[in-house]
Amino acid sequence: WPRKTLLDYFEAALHRAPDALALTSIATATGARRDMSWAEIDRLSWRAAVGLHRLGLGKDDVLACQLSNSWEFVVLYVACRKLGIVFNPVMPIFRERELRFMLRHGEAQAFVVPREFRGFDHEAMAAGLRADLPDLRHVIVAGGTGADSFDALLMDPALDAGVAALGPVSRRDRGDADDVCQLIYTSGTTGEPKGVMHTANTMYSNLVAYADRLHLGAGDVVLMASPMAHQTGFMYGFLMPVMLGARMVLMDSWDRLMAARLIASEAVTFTMASTPFLMDLTNAVEETGADMASLRIFLCAGTAIPGPLVERATRGLGAKI
Repeated sequence: WPRKTLLDYFEAALHRAPDALALTSIATATGARRDMSWAEIDRLSWRAAVGLHRLGLGKDDVLACQLSNSWEFVVLYVACRKLGIVFNPVMPIFRERELRFMLRHGEAQAFVVPREFRGFDHEAMAAGLRADLPDLRHVIVAGGTGADSFDALLMDPALDAGVAALGPVSRRDRGDADDVCQLIYTSGTTGEPKGVMHTANTMYSNLVAYADRLHLGAGDVVLMASPMAHQTGFMYGFLMPVMLGARMVLMDSWDRLMAARLIASEAVTFTMASTPFLMDLTNAVEETGADMASLRIFLCAGTAIPGPLVERATRGLGAKI
């Protein structure tokens, strides 16, 4: 086991280069962009931690999160780790049937949802679920406008005044590399979904060797369009860049032409996704002639990878597939 937590790696990156660009978050539908340094992620995660603490959430409580890839997702998870809160990411495509089972089984005490994502009203769905979830005390709505909004509960600048007092609580409750930090559910293809309890050790034990094998480091730029509510996005698009002190570029949904533009404009060096993403990106580059000079590795997983596609992608992207 590495015996290090996300916070160990995050605080090392923060100390090393507080003002370095750590995160670029892209909303695909609008093109809206948010850039953050390590210092800004730290500041906002402390603010969110104060908000969560004031809601009564603490060590070993479960917070479910249905956010897409975004700066809010990153800030929220770092805040949860500062308080020892167990993070339960759930896929944005899940609806009442899956969520009712998972949130009840995991005894989630808080549920963070987008107000709307890809034309679906998540706020209304979450409100409709509350009667069936006796443990659920709080629904927090990213992009909402009411008293239960992400901005009101977790991003109010007035919360900054509580950070100093929260320090001793965080030092006591944040836990170590053997504490459960993530609860994530299997897809349920062979029965009811199973709740998998991960620690920092169980996740980073793979990531340390993975990054070493691929010669990834602080100078890399990692593009992630696979959902961070799935382990591909969560581990290789979020935990690994933090471990390396590398920059994350997050897309909240897949768009092949935008992905090609981002690789060129942000000098992306690495991404990981399934076969359809590789096919889409290869097609986009062949159609547009986008510059892929920075891209070093596309790690393809999740299903069979046809040999002819690997050959096309190697020629078109100029990367190791």
